[in-house]
Amino acid sequence: MVRLRGAEHCVIEQCHFQHSGSSAIRVDLHGMNNEISGNHIEYMGGAGIFLCGYGPGTKDVNKKNLVYNNHIHHVGEIYWQSPGIFLCQSGENRVANNLIHHTNYSGMIVSGIVTRFFVKQNKRESSSSIRWHEVENVPQNPELDDIRPYLHTRNNLIEYNEIHNAIQILGDGNGIYIRGTGPGNVIRRNYVHHLVAKTGKQGGMRTDGGQMDALIAENLIYKCKSQGMTLKLNNRFENNIIADVIVPRGTYLKIVEGPSSGASNL
Repeated sequence: MVRLRGAEHCVIEQCHFQHSGSSAIRVDLHGMNNEISGNHIEYMGGAGIFLCGYGPGTKDVNKKNLVYNNHIHHVGEIYWQSPGIFLCQSGENRVANNLIHHTNYSGMIVSGIVTRFFVKQNKRESSSSIRWHEVENVPQNPELDDIRPYLHTRNNLIEYNEIHNAIQILGDGNGIYIRGTGPGNVIRRNYVHHLVAKTGKQGGMRTDGGQMDALIAENLIYKCKSQGMTLKLNNRFENNIIADVIVPRGTYLKIVEGPSSGASNL
């Protein structure tokens, strides 16, 4: 409904977005130092709020935005995979004090591009977004360190958000899902609860494919039907509280993939 592109120091606040076939607010490509606060977003066909920079390359100009105190619910009504808040190739943002509920997939997604997609012959879903002329120095079979300079979803602070009744139709989702980003993301002091839809496989938080060097700390996860938290690779899970995971299918903490040098689970 509202798209900011090539925008800096803009404010969208105290607005009501409802009954649209696509997303409510998108900060697209070049977007820095913008504020999205105090909005009510409901009954959207797509996502609630989407911060999306350029594909992997040298352009790092989607960052330092504030997404604060928004109420987002009943999104993804047409495109079920759409979350309440989505960050992709966007860094140094603060996402705080938002209430997200009744989504058909994950409540919040923080995403980049995983290493195996950086092969020109690999026509995976994200390969077309890679700015190949800017990443010519990446070897044919890259390691994470080869592509990290181009992963701009880094150093985000995600805190004090409440997410409940997410993943209402699709399965294999999470309250907060993070995958394939750059380093330095912090997810702390969020409350994720009542992920209990009939579809199953609703987990609280998950670090997925290629995700490394994130801190997930001091969160409260209550009553979900799958894992409370899923830890892959060298991310740090510290001082979280996980309570009342619905068994027998659910587990409180699942550690599924290494190497985990530098990881912690305290």
